[in-house]
Amino acid sequence: MTTTALFAAHGAAFLALRSTEELAVRAWALAKALLTTAMAGAALAFLAAVAGCGADAVTNPLVATLLVVALLVALAAARLALTKGRSGRAFAATCCAAALPVLLIGAAQYPYVLVSTEAERFGMTATEGAADGATLGLLMGFGVVLIPVIVAYQFWSWWVFRGRVDHRTPTYF
Repeated sequence: MTTTALFAAHGAAFLALRSTEELAVRAWALAKALLTTAMAGAALAFLAAVAGCGADAVTNPLVATLLVVALLVALAAARLALTKGRSGRAFAATCCAAALPVLLIGAAQYPYVLVSTEAERFGMTATEGAADGATLGLLMGFGVVLIPVIVAYQFWSWWVFRGRVDHRTPTYF
Protein backbone atom coordinates (compact mmCIF):
# COMPACT_ATOMS: atom_id res chain seq x y z
CA MET A 1 0.00 0.00 0.00
CA THR A 2 2.79 2.39 0.94
CA THR A 3 4.74 1.80 -2.26
CA THR A 4 1.65 2.20 -4.42
CA ALA A 5 0.71 5.44 -2.66
CA LEU A 6 4.30 6.69 -2.91
CA PHE A 7 4.62 6.13 -6.65
CA ALA A 8 1.10 7.41 -7.35
CA ALA A 9 2.00 10.56 -5.39
CA HIS A 10 5.22 10.82 -7.39
CA GLY A 11 3.20 10.65 -10.61
CA ALA A 12 0.72 13.23 -9.32
CA ALA A 13 3.60 15.55 -8.35
CA PHE A 14 5.01 15.17 -11.87
CA LEU A 15 1.59 15.91 -13.33
CA ALA A 16 1.30 19.00 -11.12
CA LEU A 17 4.73 20.11 -12.33
CA ARG A 18 4.08 19.64 -16.03
CA SER A 19 0.39 20.36 -16.58
CA THR A 20 -1.67 23.51 -16.94
CA GLU A 21 -3.10 25.27 -13.91
CA GLU A 22 -6.52 23.60 -13.81
CA LEU A 23 -5.15 20.06 -13.96
CA ALA A 24 -2.22 20.98 -11.68
CA VAL A 25 -4.61 22.02 -8.89
CA ARG A 26 -6.36 18.66 -9.09
CA ALA A 27 -3.01 16.85 -9.15
CA TRP A 28 -1.85 18.82 -6.06
CA ALA A 29 -4.92 17.72 -4.12
CA LEU A 30 -4.49 14.09 -5.16
CA ALA A 31 -0.76 14.12 -4.42
CA LYS A 32 -1.33 15.56 -0.93
CA ALA A 33 -3.80 12.79 -0.09
CA LEU A 34 -1.49 10.12 -1.50
CA LEU A 35 1.51 11.51 0.39
CA THR A 36 -0.46 11.41 3.62
CA THR A 37 -1.34 7.77 2.90
CA ALA A 38 2.30 6.94 2.10
CA MET A 39 3.50 8.64 5.30
CA ALA A 40 0.96 6.72 7.38
CA GLY A 41 1.91 3.43 5.69
CA ALA A 42 5.64 4.01 6.18
CA ALA A 43 5.11 4.92 9.83
CA LEU A 44 2.95 1.82 10.41
CA ALA A 45 5.50 -0.44 8.72
CA PHE A 46 8.25 1.08 10.84
CA LEU A 47 6.25 0.63 14.04
CA ALA A 48 5.49 -2.98 13.10
CA ALA A 49 9.20 -3.62 12.53
CA VAL A 50 10.06 -2.02 15.87
CA ALA A 51 7.43 -4.24 17.51
CA GLY A 52 9.20 -7.30 16.10
CA CYS A 53 7.25 -8.10 12.92
CA GLY A 54 9.88 -8.96 10.31
CA ALA A 55 12.69 -7.83 12.61
CA ASP A 56 14.69 -10.97 11.85
CA ALA A 57 15.27 -9.65 8.30
CA VAL A 58 16.88 -6.42 9.57
CA THR A 59 20.58 -6.79 10.23
CA ASN A 60 21.32 -3.05 10.56
CA PRO A 61 18.53 -1.53 12.67
CA LEU A 62 20.20 1.86 13.18
CA VAL A 63 20.70 2.40 9.43
CA ALA A 64 17.15 1.20 8.76
CA THR A 65 15.78 3.63 11.34
CA LEU A 66 17.70 6.56 9.85
CA LEU A 67 16.50 5.74 6.34
CA VAL A 68 12.88 5.43 7.47
CA VAL A 69 13.18 8.84 9.13
CA ALA A 70 14.69 10.21 5.87
CA LEU A 71 11.76 8.71 3.94
CA LEU A 72 9.23 10.32 6.26
CA VAL A 73 11.05 13.67 6.02
CA ALA A 74 11.08 13.47 2.21
CA LEU A 75 7.36 12.68 2.14
CA ALA A 76 6.58 15.51 4.55
CA ALA A 77 8.75 17.91 2.52
CA ALA A 78 6.88 16.94 -0.65
CA ARG A 79 3.53 17.53 1.04
CA LEU A 80 4.68 20.88 2.41
CA ALA A 81 5.99 21.93 -1.00
CA LEU A 82 2.66 21.03 -2.62
CA THR A 83 0.81 22.98 0.06
CA LYS A 84 2.91 26.03 -0.83
CA GLY A 85 2.39 25.46 -4.58
CA ARG A 86 6.02 24.49 -5.25
CA SER A 87 5.62 21.67 -7.77
CA GLY A 88 9.30 21.45 -8.65
CA ARG A 89 10.37 21.02 -5.04
CA ALA A 90 7.58 18.53 -4.43
CA PHE A 91 8.69 16.48 -7.43
CA ALA A 92 12.31 16.55 -6.24
CA ALA A 93 11.21 15.40 -2.78
CA THR A 94 9.12 12.56 -4.23
CA CYS A 95 12.13 11.54 -6.36
CA CYS A 96 14.16 11.20 -3.16
CA ALA A 97 11.29 9.40 -1.43
CA ALA A 98 10.99 6.96 -4.35
CA ALA A 99 14.71 6.07 -4.12
CA LEU A 100 14.78 5.62 -0.34
CA PRO A 101 12.85 2.30 -0.05
CA VAL A 102 15.42 0.60 -2.29
CA LEU A 103 18.25 1.97 -0.16
CA LEU A 104 16.32 1.07 2.97
CA ILE A 105 15.91 -2.59 2.08
CA GLY A 106 19.46 -2.97 0.83
CA ALA A 107 21.09 -1.19 3.77
CA ALA A 108 18.84 -2.79 6.40
CA GLN A 109 19.79 -6.30 5.23
CA TYR A 110 23.46 -5.71 4.38
CA PRO A 111 25.63 -7.85 4.00
CA TYR A 112 22.75 -10.14 3.02
CA VAL A 113 20.88 -10.02 -0.27
CA LEU A 114 18.47 -12.69 0.92
CA VAL A 115 17.94 -13.20 4.63
CA SER A 116 16.97 -16.65 5.85
CA THR A 117 14.51 -16.98 8.69
CA GLU A 118 15.67 -20.57 9.31
CA ALA A 119 19.36 -20.02 10.01
CA GLU A 120 21.94 -17.39 9.16
CA ARG A 121 23.97 -19.89 7.13
CA PHE A 122 21.09 -20.25 4.63
CA GLY A 123 21.09 -16.55 3.76
CA MET A 124 22.84 -15.22 0.65
CA THR A 125 25.43 -12.48 1.14
CA ALA A 126 26.20 -9.77 -1.40
CA THR A 127 29.53 -11.44 -2.15
CA GLU A 128 27.85 -14.76 -2.88
CA GLY A 129 25.22 -13.10 -5.06
CA ALA A 130 27.62 -10.99 -7.14
CA ALA A 131 28.67 -11.95 -10.65
CA ASP A 132 32.23 -13.07 -11.28
CA GLY A 133 34.99 -10.68 -12.36
CA ALA A 134 34.83 -11.50 -16.08
CA THR A 135 31.11 -10.73 -16.25
CA LEU A 136 31.51 -7.50 -14.31
CA GLY A 137 34.39 -6.45 -16.60
CA LEU A 138 32.24 -7.04 -19.69
CA LEU A 139 29.33 -5.14 -18.17
CA MET A 140 31.62 -2.27 -17.20
CA GLY A 141 32.75 -1.93 -20.82
CA PHE A 142 29.14 -1.59 -21.96
CA GLY A 143 28.31 0.69 -19.06
CA VAL A 144 31.14 3.13 -19.79
CA VAL A 145 29.82 3.55 -23.33
CA LEU A 146 26.05 3.33 -22.85
CA ILE A 147 25.41 5.17 -19.58
CA PRO A 148 26.66 8.55 -20.89
CA VAL A 149 24.51 8.07 -24.01
CA ILE A 150 21.45 7.29 -21.90
CA VAL A 151 22.07 10.26 -19.60
CA ALA A 152 22.62 12.59 -22.59
CA TYR A 153 19.41 11.42 -24.25
CA GLN A 154 17.47 11.83 -21.01
CA PHE A 155 18.84 15.36 -20.57
CA TRP A 156 18.00 16.23 -24.17
CA SER A 157 14.49 14.79 -23.82
CA TRP A 158 13.81 16.76 -20.64
CA TRP A 159 15.16 19.92 -22.28
CA VAL A 160 12.99 19.57 -25.38
CA PHE A 161 9.83 18.82 -23.38
CA ARG A 162 10.59 21.20 -20.48
CA GLY A 163 7.45 23.35 -20.58
CA ARG A 164 4.01 22.73 -19.20
CA VAL A 165 1.80 20.40 -21.19
CA ASP A 166 -1.48 21.47 -22.76
CA HIS A 167 -3.53 20.55 -25.85
CA ARG A 168 -1.05 22.34 -28.18
CA THR A 169 2.02 20.48 -26.90
CA PRO A 170 3.77 18.13 -29.37
CA THR A 171 3.87 14.52 -28.22
CA TYR A 172 5.85 11.42 -29.01
CA PHE A 173 2.88 9.94 -30.86
